[in-house]
Amino acid sequence: MENWLNLLKYDPVEPLLKASDIAIQYFAKRDLLQLNEGGIEEIWVLKEPQNRKSTRIRN
Repeated sequence: MENWLNLLKYDPVEPLLKASDIAIQYFAKRDLLQLNEGGIEEIWVLKEPQNRKSTRIRN
C-alpha cells in the first residue's frame, strides 16, 4: 500500500475512514487497507442501494 501513498501529497485514507457514509468506510477498508470488513451484504441493505433497486424494478 505504501507505494501509491508515496505518490500523493497527502494521505486520503484517514478522511475516508472517518466519512459519514458507511459504504465509503467499507470500501476504503476493503480496497485500500485490504481489511476483511465482512460481506458486501452490509452495503446492499443501506437505504441508497435499496432505493436504486426499487427504482430499477419499476422501470
